[in-house]
Amino acid sequence: MATDLEPPIGLSVWERELFDHLVSHTEHEDELVEQYEQLAATTGGHVAYLLQLVMDDERRHHRLFDEWRNALRANAEMRDVPPQIPYLSKTDRPDDVVATVRTFLAAERADAKDLGRLRKMVKDVREYTLWDVVLDVMELDTRKHIALLEFIERHPSN
Repeated sequence: MATDLEPPIGLSVWERELFDHLVSHTEHEDELVEQYEQLAATTGGHVAYLLQLVMDDERRHHRLFDEWRNALRANAEMRDVPPQIPYLSKTDRPDDVVATVRTFLAAERADAKDLGRLRKMVKDVREYTLWDVVLDVMELDTRKHIALLEFIERHPSN
């Protein structure tokens, strides 16, 4: 019986290379997450806290790679293999989507400015708190949110 990590029959050459890369990357990340978990378990405190944030992202990456492989599998096998990363699709009300997304973008951009103000407020304690690095992570997340929303703004419907 085939596993989810075995490439399906019917992939093109580049799809097979992509599939194999996704499998290899996931396997490597699995090993890395185990090492993160071991270090977090033996250190505790701020190190464990920050490593947990990394592990949360690595687990999300693993899920995204699983979904990506399922999308390739669905194409090759010409059947629905959920969950998968969907193709661009039609939206019933693309103008409403864009209007709402622009509201979200304004909020995210305001968040980015607010994070800058927070950074100034905590500058005197950055050598003995995690607050500065937490703000770094939040700024990265905000940039990620803006990138996702800008993509939706450009592609509200296919």
